[in-house]
Amino acid sequence: MSMDPNAVRQSVAQLLQGEVDAATGLVKLLREERDVLSGRDLERLRPLLEQKQEQLTRLGELSRQREDLLKASGYSSDREGLEACIRHNDARGQLETLWQELVALLQECQKQTRINSGIVELSQQHIEQTLHALRGETPQTELYDPKGKTVGGPSSRRLAQA
Repeated sequence: MSMDPNAVRQSVAQLLQGEVDAATGLVKLLREERDVLSGRDLERLRPLLEQKQEQLTRLGELSRQREDLLKASGYSSDREGLEACIRHNDARGQLETLWQELVALLQECQKQTRINSGIVELSQQHIEQTLHALRGETPQTELYDPKGKTVGGPSSRRLAQA
């Protein structure tokens, strides 16, 4: 059963706006997370991670609702289905604008996630180097595996003995 095009447009617009709002909030949280990770302010990290999880859950719920609406309207629930729905129900361009805004926000989320992952990885390397120094170990030359991760372990050589 196909829905009224105005009802489809309005429902898709509401869902996309909700996703844009949730993605905007997620970008903000990811930027805060970057600042917290850079400043090593671990007390602020836990509540920030909880807020981030809430936003991700909200995005997932809205996405599922949009997929269900697309299916009920006779479209596939994937990107192609949404784009077909927009082509058929968006004479004013409102849905296309919301969709493009959502895509841009999700790309920004991916970028911020990569930045935050890099900060965490650098912190882990710093901790490992500090531990090696405290143990009196000198690291071997580091090589890279096929995924670009460093490999090679420390060699044991005491720098000092108490």
